[in-house]
Amino acid sequence: MMLFPGPYYVIKGLYFVFTQYCVVSVFITLHILLLPLRFTAPALYWKIDALLFKASLGLVSSWFYTEGVTLKESGDSLKDIYNDEVLLLCNHQSTADIGVMMQSMYSKGPTAGHLIWIMDHVFRLTHFGWMSCFHGDFFLEKPRSEAKRNEQMRNMKEHIRSAYSDGMKKWVVLFPEGGFLCNMRPSSQRYANQHGLPILNNVCLPRLVATQTIIDELTPKEGSHHLDLEDSQSIVPPT
Repeated sequence: MMLFPGPYYVIKGLYFVFTQYCVVSVFITLHILLLPLRFTAPALYWKIDALLFKASLGLVSSWFYTEGVTLKESGDSLKDIYNDEVLLLCNHQSTADIGVMMQSMYSKGPTAGHLIWIMDHVFRLTHFGWMSCFHGDFFLEKPRSEAKRNEQMRNMKEHIRSAYSDGMKKWVVLFPEGGFLCNMRPSSQRYANQHGLPILNNVCLPRLVATQTIIDELTPKEGSHHLDLEDSQSIVPPT
């Protein structure tokens, strides 16, 4: 029985820690130094932000490449909509889905730097969440009342409107289940049982309030950005 990891795993572990904390620190430091540009030359500021964010996705992707893990995509090509406004819906099973999505988005040309992630508010407390705050992502809490939910949806509308008009964003990434499969499956199955819907085990019923809010905000309006396409992506782990 091996009590200590071999040199490869030590190096791999150090590389993992380096890419997480060093890269996030560099990202945040550069954003603080470039903050005056956000007010004097916002277009340049957000172009630099897009380059830095795509570089961070590339480093996360390297975790997969260095382990020989390949991502296979099937379906229609998305090349024609890289520069369009798109809502991307992805099923959510575990934290690994975020890395898979980052690897997938990194290969999508300029789209990788011009996207908004809608994520759980818990991530705001992580080092990645700090970076996301500078990038312009949005954090959602699980509402305890309808009034709180409506308030969050109003805040998200305003945030998306600002991100598209000022932050040069293109794609919105949303996990419609609202959380990890293991956490959301019981409530999803209770809801399905109460409303005569199929009982699902491998996915959850989507929570459509955030999805509908984004669609309503980005539907065509005269003189404004608008949603060109809604796309869904199913993440299937190897069996």
